[in-house]
Amino acid sequence: MSTRKQDVADSTSLETYVDSVALDYKGQVDAINRTQAVIEFELDGTILTANDNFLDAMGYTLAEIQGEHHRMFVDSEWASSRDYKQFWDRLNRGEVFSDEFKRFGKDGKEVWIQASYNPIFDENGKPFKVVKYATDVTEQVQVREEGVRLRRIIEESDAAFMMVDRDFIVTYVNKATVDLLTKHGDTLRTIWPTFDEREILGVCIDQFHKDPSHQRKLLSNPKNLPYKTD
Repeated sequence: MSTRKQDVADSTSLETYVDSVALDYKGQVDAINRTQAVIEFELDGTILTANDNFLDAMGYTLAEIQGEHHRMFVDSEWASSRDYKQFWDRLNRGEVFSDEFKRFGKDGKEVWIQASYNPIFDENGKPFKVVKYATDVTEQVQVREEGVRLRRIIEESDAAFMMVDRDFIVTYVNKATVDLLTKHGDTLRTIWPTFDEREILGVCIDQFHKDPSHQRKLLSNPKNLPYKTD
């Protein structure tokens, strides 16, 4: 009798453990689905399913993409390239890819994602599908690209631009500024003997003003920025 009771207790304990593991696994999957865009593929790139985060980012419904190929999200030139074929060949061999990727949603909408392509293995250690976990970083990329564009405009401008931080230390000068300072370098050194136009970055602008407090007060007020001077 005691043996039977022990067997029942062991069985109940095992079932409780299995249920606990299953709940833990489900909780982790739910957490991922709440925070990330997820899409699953066959090893040949055919789309199996995708969660709402992915569908929202790309602008599709599940019915519109299920059974289609991953190439629908990428540039047609890359989709027909040898590199694209090798990309899927390597996933089939179990390699993981993680990077920032440019993709295209519905109606050609440009979408940038930070993503990882993860082969999923069976009990024999062989890949049987690929799951991609992604975060939509389109807005961040657009801000970054706009910053690059503006920096290029400033760098190529004929107007002299100088940027300082909150401590009034020079953090950036464009080519026009360097050219201007170089042109008048000898004159500037009659006022500031240690002046070196090649070492302007990291210098505090206080040394260029008779009354640094006036300049600091002027630039400390956001209403005066950006500040232009002759």
